[in-house]
Amino acid sequence: MRRLIAPIGTALLTATLLLATATVPASADGGAGGRDLGTGCVTVIDPPPTTTFGAFGISDGPGGVWFSHGTTVDRVTGQHIVEYPVPDTATARIGTLAGRPGGPVWFADQGNNRIGAIDIRGVVRTYDIPHQSGTVAIAQGIVIGPGRDVWFTDQVGGTIDRLDTRTASFDIHPVPTPNSGPQGMTRGADGALWFVERLADKVGRLDRDGTFTEWPLRSGAFPNRITVGPDRAIWFTELNAGLLGRIDRTGQLTEYPITGGPVGITTGPGPYLYVSLYTDRALAQVDTSGAVTARWDLPGAAGPTQAATIDNAIWVTDFTSDLVYRVRPHCQAPTQ
Repeated sequence: MRRLIAPIGTALLTATLLLATATVPASADGGAGGRDLGTGCVTVIDPPPTTTFGAFGISDGPGGVWFSHGTTVDRVTGQHIVEYPVPDTATARIGTLAGRPGGPVWFADQGNNRIGAIDIRGVVRTYDIPHQSGTVAIAQGIVIGPGRDVWFTDQVGGTIDRLDTRTASFDIHPVPTPNSGPQGMTRGADGALWFVERLADKVGRLDRDGTFTEWPLRSGAFPNRITVGPDRAIWFTELNAGLLGRIDRTGQLTEYPITGGPVGITTGPGPYLYVSLYTDRALAQVDTSGAVTARWDLPGAAGPTQAATIDNAIWVTDFTSDLVYRVRPHCQAPTQ
């Protein structure tokens, strides 16, 4: 391993060239065949065991589907998993991911107060998140762009942060509600950043001019993840309240009941949202009227968390059982 470390601005930029990565077979139903991983409607991928943390973040990226796995960022390609360790693995804890097909994949290293990027060659760049002495910075939702900017929520700092990758500098935007615990974040159709405030039971919006707006939810709602729906409205999950929330372009908040412990949420394929159900150990298909139109049981699941739409399939991680799932919504009629 060759490591280059150089201070840039107020952050530390670490570029690591991983000369060797581990490749292990992925357990999947069906036959081999590139990213298709067989023909089953629900494919179960069992990554190599980890002694730290299970599969969590999930994202598209160069050359496959990527997920976070304790101290590594892993890529699913065909019926194999390629593991990429990050710097300072003894203390690393990789959380949320965000990527694009051409890469790189951005990740939150919650154990080292960092955000970082990794490309298909295994080159890692990390940036130390500014935080007060004696505290930690825990990045959660990540949004890439526009341009070379990367935005993320800092759960502990209660801020929305912007990383300028050209200068390795940060802009910090404190959320108006103290100790709000911002989590998932997405870029809305209006160009603003929308996020959930888990500890404050609110949804927030950061406009392009730096103005914040907040929507209060019922006490104990425990919102988690957020996305732009097929109707271009903002949709989000409320785990403890058992609700899906929707905010339209006029700012009107509507909530729909959903059983099973909604956590992760993603849009498409088709005119649907897909929601990972933590306590029901399932994936739900939801239309824009808030109705559940289909459900898939996830074999071996203990608590599905994150969800992402990749290659016209829904990918789900289960942190507790340390499994990754691929659900193909149109391959056959699902259970309801």
